[in-house]
Amino acid sequence: EKWPNARVNTRVEEGKPYKVINRVAEESNCDSIVMGTNGANGIEQFTGSTTSRVIRISTRPVIAVKEKRTDPKFDNIVLPIDLTKTSRQKIDWAVKLGQKYNSTIHVIMEMGNDEFIERKIRANLIQAEGIFNQHGVKFVTKLLDDREYPDHLGKDTIKYADEINADLIMIMTHAENAKIADLFVGSYAEQVVNSAQKTPVMCINPKPTGSLATGGSGFY
Repeated sequence: EKWPNARVNTRVEEGKPYKVINRVAEESNCDSIVMGTNGANGIEQFTGSTTSRVIRISTRPVIAVKEKRTDPKFDNIVLPIDLTKTSRQKIDWAVKLGQKYNSTIHVIMEMGNDEFIERKIRANLIQAEGIFNQHGVKFVTKLLDDREYPDHLGKDTIKYADEINADLIMIMTHAENAKIADLFVGSYAEQVVNSAQKTPVMCINPKPTGSLATGGSGFY
């Protein structure tokens, strides 16, 4: 066996798959849900998929995987930073993974032309750096220059992840900013999950500000 120390529990349940998956994850107090995207082509196909529905309603992070991973690991994790308060929740999960797997967190950001937005993003970046330093998590920061990364943050995130052969992209399930919301058909999370051919995507539903995720007992 490849992972002889892994404990596997099997259950047979009845009901709508996305509801059953979320219920069992809650009952089992799982850390995350891991699902395949079945190679969905086109946002319309993915939007109606079980994975998409699980992502929408799950209170646990959902890791969506498209390609088969022959050597699953979390050495390099891509973390886009935006101006929202809920970005902190991604940082908390990045700290957990970084500490457990000795990961390097690649903090990426796009500034745009709005001075107010730039100040907010830089403030969030400074906060992220402080948290990673406090917890001893390795990280690098990358400003995605428009000349090298001319698209919106979703496509640029995937491009950067492919360039560094990232093991995971971490996103919230809402649009990362107004620019993204205007350009995407459907949610930001669905677009990134659908377009990320090589890199698994961890989708985190935002909790009310001030409420942080608590660790569970495993994966489902």
